[in-house]
Amino acid sequence: MWTKSAFLKMVLKLTVIRDVLNCGYNLLYVDSDVLLFHDPFPKLQEYRSYDLAAQKDDTLCAGFMYVLPTITMRHVLYNSIHTMYQRSIMDQDALYWIVLRTSDIKFAYLPSNLFMSGRDYAQTHQFIWDRNDNDTNIISYHNNFIIMISNKLYRWREQGFYLEDKDGSYYSTPPGGYVLIDNVSSRLCLLVCYHRSERSSETSNSFVTLKPNSDHASDVLPSIYQQDVL
Repeated sequence: MWTKSAFLKMVLKLTVIRDVLNCGYNLLYVDSDVLLFHDPFPKLQEYRSYDLAAQKDDTLCAGFMYVLPTITMRHVLYNSIHTMYQRSIMDQDALYWIVLRTSDIKFAYLPSNLFMSGRDYAQTHQFIWDRNDNDTNIISYHNNFIIMISNKLYRWREQGFYLEDKDGSYYSTPPGGYVLIDNVSSRLCLLVCYHRSERSSETSNSFVTLKPNSDHASDVLPSIYQQDVL
């Protein structure tokens, strides 16, 4: 979301990265919503002859970048900061804009099956029980393609990565928690949220509203689904 405060933070981000490169250091920039399952540097060694290697979203992701202290990359960062102000765009858009227009840059996308975006990971890992043996190869998982910290933490909780529950809104027993019924064979997923005043859930396709004091699935589910739950 574009705000003046967020814009200035992203300008500072690119400025600090540029200053680190000016000191001659390689730099791995990682957003705070990235989980590392393995040390990424053994794989990143393959990109030491590059200027920049980054996670791939729809385009370059500025939230996970391996940046090398080359003259070309320092120019890219300088021009990206200038472009942010000139076009009133955020760091990722400016960086991608400049990378596309820098003919001599040596740039690579990191393998998406090892350095995963939130969209790619969530497609096959919505819940904690979706993990499988193939996951041992994943190096990082970026919890992006979702906005607001509350939604990011909710996704992590469902995936079993975030166990803290200060306000009692997720794990606590009723009237504060929720019950999840997942019927894979019928592709039915019913989310029932419990509130202190009444029991209800958001209505959207597979989700239905619970009537206050309803004790039976026949009161709240379309008849096509009742046989799957009762």
